[in-house]
Amino acid sequence: ILVSLITGVLFASPAFAYQELDSVDGGAVSGSVKISKSPPKATAKAVTKDHGACGQSQPDETYVVGKDGGLANVVVFLDGIKQGKKIGQPKAEVDQQKCRFAPHVTAFPVGTHLTVKNSDAILHNTHTYLDGNTVFNFALPMKGTKATKTIEEPGIIKYGCDVGHTWMNAWSYVTEHPYVVVTDQNGKFTLTDIPPGEYTVKTWHEAAGARIAKVTITKGGTASIEIGY
Repeated sequence: ILVSLITGVLFASPAFAYQELDSVDGGAVSGSVKISKSPPKATAKAVTKDHGACGQSQPDETYVVGKDGGLANVVVFLDGIKQGKKIGQPKAEVDQQKCRFAPHVTAFPVGTHLTVKNSDAILHNTHTYLDGNTVFNFALPMKGTKATKTIEEPGIIKYGCDVGHTWMNAWSYVTEHPYVVVTDQNGKFTLTDIPPGEYTVKTWHEAAGARIAKVTITKGGTASIEIGY
C-alpha cells in the first residue's frame, strides 16, 4: 500500500452529489493508523478558573498513542465516493464533561443531528467554527443542559468554550457521505458496506496532518491496510 503526505489544498474534495443505493453488496476495509516517531511531549494545560470542577490542569489530547504505536483520534474516510449505503438520520453527541469535550474528535456525514451537552455543574458554552465562521454558539448554563443542531455543511468544525475555559477544544470532521470513522485508542478502524471498486482512503489528524492510501474493495471481502505517520 502506498501512503503519502498530502497538503491541505489537495485534501479538499470537489463538491459532488452522493447517491444512496437501496442495497450494497460490497465489502469492507479494516486497518490501523500508526505513528513511527515519538510525538511532541504532551504538556498539561493549565486550568485558570473553576478549579473545583475542572481541577488544576487538563491533559493535552492532541496525540493519544496506544498499543504498538496506534494513533487515536484520526479521521479515516473514503475520498470522493459517489454512491453507496444510505446515510439515514445519523445522530452524534459531544459532551462537556469534567471541563473537557468528549469525544475529542468525532466524524459524521452532513445531515447529522449533533447534540452538545453540559455534564458539569458550572456554566459552559459550546462555540463551533467552520473556516473561521460560527456554526453555532450554544449557552449551556447548568448540568444536564443540551442543545441540538443539524449539521448541513461539510468541513472541519472546531470547538471551544468562551467562558474562560481556554484549554477546552475538540473537532468534528463532516463528510458528504457516510464512509467516515475515527480511530480508536489503539489506532484501529473499519469502514463497511462499500460497493466493490477502487478507492482512495484519506486520513486527517489535528496536528500530524493528512495521509492517503489506495484500496481495492471486493464483494464480500475485507481489505486490510496500515497507514503510517
